[in-house]
Amino acid sequence: MLTKHRPADGIEIFDLFHSVSLCAVAVGDLPGALAVAARATEEDPVNGDYPFVSLLKYLAPLTLSGRFDEAIELGERAFAEWRAAGAPRLA
Repeated sequence: MLTKHRPADGIEIFDLFHSVSLCAVAVGDLPGALAVAARATEEDPVNGDYPFVSLLKYLAPLTLSGRFDEAIELGERAFAEWRAAGAPRLA
């Protein structure tokens, strides 16, 4: 079982949220991808330091669902949070 308090588990949890989100978009499960994004916002251990990372998970499913205004708003918010965090380089 993965736990948030073990550093080695943190990257695995982050990677799971990333992979599940991408897979949901890839198979066309846009509501599922949005549900994963919402869960990542709550549970992703990286979200505390880099909240913009979880916001990015919303962009593809919102855009592909035709919810452009929401996607633009969250994209702008993610960009502002990335800049506020010092524009860190991420893989």
